[in-house]
Parts: sequence; C-alpha cells; structure tokens
Amino acid sequence: MEEPTISYKQVSKLVDDWVPFHIGQTFDIDMICRDLQAVSRSARHAVTTKLFNDQKAGRLEKLNRLYRYLSLDKEIIPWYDYTDTEPLPFSWPKGRDGTSFPFDGHITMREKDLFIIGGVSNKGKSCLCKNLVWENMDNWNGRLSYFVNEFQPARFAKGADLMGWKTPFNSDGTRKFELIRQEADWQYAIEPDHLNIIDWIEMEDEFYKIATILKAIQQRLRKGMAVVVLQKGEGNTLAIGGQFSEHRSSYYWAVDEGRLLFKKAKEFNGYNPNYKTFGFEMAEGVYLNKLKEVHMCGQCSGKGTRWDKTVMENRTCIGCSGKGWL
Repeated sequence: MEEPTISYKQVSKLVDDWVPFHIGQTFDIDMICRDLQAVSRSARHAVTTKLFNDQKAGRLEKLNRLYRYLSLDKEIIPWYDYTDTEPLPFSWPKGRDGTSFPFDGHITMREKDLFIIGGVSNKGKSCLCKNLVWENMDNWNGRLSYFVNEFQPARFAKGADLMGWKTPFNSDGTRKFELIRQEADWQYAIEPDHLNIIDWIEMEDEFYKIATILKAIQQRLRKGMAVVVLQKGEGNTLAIGGQFSEHRSSYYWAVDEGRLLFKKAKEFNGYNPNYKTFGFEMAEGVYLNKLKEVHMCGQCSGKGTRWDKTVMENRTCIGCSGKGWL
C-alpha cells in the first residue's frame, strides 16, 4: 500500500497551529506526532525537520530528547501613561483584647496581588482566614468569596455566632460574602473582581505544580486579589512547592503555632514587616488576642527547653518560661 504523502508546508502549518496551546510544555517526537496524527514516515520526517528549523530560529529549545517551545511574545508596559490607582481596601485581623499587628496600616494591597499563607495543619491558619473574612466583608460587601475544602455547615455557623463583633448579613438579609466549597480548578472558580480567600489548596504530590496554579489564579484576577492558604511543615518558612509557592506572591506568611513569620511584603510604608515574627493567641478557633511582634529566646533558640547537664535532660527554659518566643 502506497504511503500517503504530506508536504513540509502542510506539516509546518499543523505544527504552528499546535504550538500556541503548548508553549512552555516539554514534549518528544512521539507526542507531537501523535497529537498531529503524523503517522507516516514522511510526515514524521517533516515534523522532525520543522522542529530542527524552529530550533535553529530560536523558537524552540532541545534538551536530550525533549523539546520546549519558548514564549517569545513581549508585553510592552506603558508605564509612562500610568496613573496610580487607589489601593485595594484590606483589613488585617484584630485582637479581641484591643491589640493589633504592628504592620496594620502600613501595608498596601493592589489589584491582582497574591497573598500566600503557608500554615501547619490545625495551628491557626483557618482562624486567621476567618478573621480576614470578618474584617474585610464590609468593604468588599457582596464581592468576597471564601473557598473551603473542609466544610461542616454547623461548625462554620457555630464559629460565625461566636464572631459577634460584626454581622455577616446586610439589613435586607443579603450576605456580605459567599462560602464556597471548592477542591480543584480554583483559577476558574474565583471571581476576578472579588477578594478571594482560598482555605486551602491541597496537593498530594508534584508540589512544583503549585506555581502553575498560582499563575493561573493571578492571570484571572482583574480588580480583585487572592489570599491562598497552603500547607507547610512545622518550622519550615515555605509551604508546599517551596520557592515555587513564593515567587508569584506579593505577601507571604509562614504560620506556626502561636506565631507567624512575615516572609515577604512588597509594598509597605513606615514599618517594614519583612522577616519579622509576630505572636498571637487563639481561642475557640475564632478569637485572636495578644497580637504583637515577638523575638526568639536567645537562651533556648525558640525551643522552649534547654539541656540541663546536671540532670542530663531537657528542662523548661527559664529565660522564656517555656514559650520559646518573647
């Protein structure tokens, strides 16, 4: 049976039509030929020739047997015609005892900002999120979306009843925010012009993909912003995905029990919170108290215990009374 012929020009067009949907992705000859249904020997040869020519032209890079088309489109930013816009309204959690974080009033949030919270499981990140909802639901009335993946309506309602310092309802009975269960595809679920709080994105493996997810979320934003919660290990300063989870963020918290490290703050005035640690106390899953800047105990290096060689065991640190941070 005679092999069907296909010209190089035809193959070249097929490849050019395929490329926009695969920019930045790695592939091999078998994959692209399968996608293009280039099954004949002449067609595969034409594909190989096209890839060689694109590599020579600088559109394509090759590493061993893998190829990757490069993103060469440049977005020229007309900074000279730019007029500064008003910062987004954003309020930080408050202590019920009248305390507040020292950076409160010194941080500027902008459209399309990503605020990442990396937190240890069951150590306060959801409490911080609920307080962010309560503090911001008036300014973002009707434009606040709170996404959760662990959801018990009765438990949330009980917590809402405890947070009586503000009401989540308007006088006409409408809700100031929506509580939404979402376990995947957050970039399609978020509202581009809302304050979106995602508590939390779960990933079991391939943590490096968090960068792609965060990029997709940010690209969907217009006049809104997103707070994204990720899991992290105790004592780590980065959440799942490591630096991939930090690169696209404008603001980044690492939350451990009773304290948070403000790892990254892009825009601030009068008070620089970068790499400073702040303490808080939590009660009943919703109340925050004693918000303040804290410092690691120099005697126990934040552990709360010290090795006592007279008894050959760890003892409570006298310098911080076992707190680790002061």
